[in-house]
Amino acid sequence: MTYRQVLRNRPFTLLATASLMSSLGDVLAGIGFLFAAYAATGSTSLTTGVAVAQVLPYLLFGLVGGALSDALPRMPLMVGADVVRAAVQLITAGACAGGMVPYPVLLVVVFVLQLGGCLFNPSSRACVVEFVGPENRVAANSTLSLISSLTLIVGPLLATALLRVTSVAAFMALDGLSYVLSAVLLATAARSTRGTAAHPAPAKASDVVDAVRNVPARMRMFFGEVRRRPQLGGLLLSTLVTIVCSTWAWRVGFLFKTSPAPDSGKDTYMQMLTLFSATGLVVGLLLPVLFSSFTLWHYRGAVGCWAAGLTVLGLTDGYLLTAVGVLLLGVGITTAAQARMFMLQSSLPPHVMGQGFSAAAVLLYAGDAFSLTVFGGLSDSVSATTLMAAAGILMAASVLLPLLLHVCRSGARPALAADDRVAAPTGRSEAGA
Repeated sequence: MTYRQVLRNRPFTLLATASLMSSLGDVLAGIGFLFAAYAATGSTSLTTGVAVAQVLPYLLFGLVGGALSDALPRMPLMVGADVVRAAVQLITAGACAGGMVPYPVLLVVVFVLQLGGCLFNPSSRACVVEFVGPENRVAANSTLSLISSLTLIVGPLLATALLRVTSVAAFMALDGLSYVLSAVLLATAARSTRGTAAHPAPAKASDVVDAVRNVPARMRMFFGEVRRRPQLGGLLLSTLVTIVCSTWAWRVGFLFKTSPAPDSGKDTYMQMLTLFSATGLVVGLLLPVLFSSFTLWHYRGAVGCWAAGLTVLGLTDGYLLTAVGVLLLGVGITTAAQARMFMLQSSLPPHVMGQGFSAAAVLLYAGDAFSLTVFGGLSDSVSATTLMAAAGILMAASVLLPLLLHVCRSGARPALAADDRVAAPTGRSEAGA
């Protein structure tokens, strides 16, 4: 499997390009909203409310968005979400250009945009299965992940350049235009595939009403599928544990380790973030060459590498060992994300796949909030390095415990255990069961 084969797939290429446009616009808008909120309030705590407004929609409505993405035609749903978000952002850009936008209005705008993401994101991931065959799915997922990584690098650089020549309104306008371009690309892809079983015509108003009414039933259907697939329950539980353990340690604790005082130099911190990003890009490029599929054991191995990186950062000092820890983190986090995505695509039937990605997103956001709250509270009395090491050890234990339980139950080597593998998808509704 190669990237060339994947990029020759026109519907997927259109989807990937639309994701690139939207992701780059989202990065710019995220920075722009922070600047706009700080300008409107002058308060760091109120500015933090923008980040809260970005998280709340996924926590409150993430599973609902996934259920709707499974009930309605996905491509028209994504186009509709982009059109609404484009209109909201272009109106916001005009308001920002005309003067300062009130802080409550900014929060509402951010909330609405993220509600659109609750519909768009699970649909786009599920569409990969509909566009790309199982033999090229690792390469397709890597392409989408590389796009996300590149936008996280290019976005801040572009934002810095824009601030020198224009105002925050330009950030909103560019985000709105990115949604317009994304909608055009997705509409083109929808026309080229319309009429197939995977991509029917847009839903009628009555279909939308029925889909909303049936959300609880679809949620029950999804959780029933998870109960029938123990490896997915293990995957989702491990996702929550790893995020709880690692979010504060990597985002905040690592900053405290490399810059223990507010006036400390940030050179090492920035160099290590660059090393982490570069590692993720390289690993993402290599994964399709090294693997044609992933299993739960691949995922657990990646989490073990992730845990080793945190443990090294917590227990050691010195530039070289810090770089080793960051390299391990880059390898582990990138591989774990790819393995999780592949397993969800391969194990869940199409009629609940969107909810699988929504459930993973909800767990990621919930884990972030819990980690920042608990570890942040402990950081006043426990050193950052101690908390990082403890987080790494807890993550390692979350990998070793299922391994020991498996060995005790079966007496077989885990690498040869067929019941824990995720089979390559066959296109049937029960693929990967």
